[in-house]
Amino acid sequence: MDRDILGVMGEDGRASFQSVAKRLGVSESTVRRRFEAMTERGCASVTTFVPAPALGYATEVLFWLSVEPSRLERAAEALAARREVRRVSATLGQSSLMCEVALPATADARRFTGRTLAGIAGVRSWTASVQILTVKRGFLTAPWAERRLARETAAAS
Repeated sequence: MDRDILGVMGEDGRASFQSVAKRLGVSESTVRRRFEAMTERGCASVTTFVPAPALGYATEVLFWLSVEPSRLERAAEALAARREVRRVSATLGQSSLMCEVALPATADARRFTGRTLAGIAGVRSWTASVQILTVKRGFLTAPWAERRLARETAAAS
């Protein structure tokens, strides 16, 4: 039942408990109680996803960083404190940190690497990839990606 509730609310995050209950054939109080229990346990949260361009960020970049092991936590904290950094994760493999950054323009990546990354103690090197389309984030398909892909498919037909 919890997954069904989350599935319906994932389709429309503004759905009322009453409309979710009606769709699932249960009482409104059941939906409300179960959803509140999931949020209290940290199993669910309500989040709004906004496409980066709507906030003035035209470029999204993934950085894979090689960081000295003794400075990994401090480097992660320094990156996490930056407004343009959307995500920081410790990784296994050739890189020790992954950092996702949203920037106003591609040219801003040069400043981010030359000033921000170069200024963090312990960062040895990095590689980067520019994201051209985010299709899924937070376990949800991005609605703006669905619309863009539909337009591109229709134009190609």
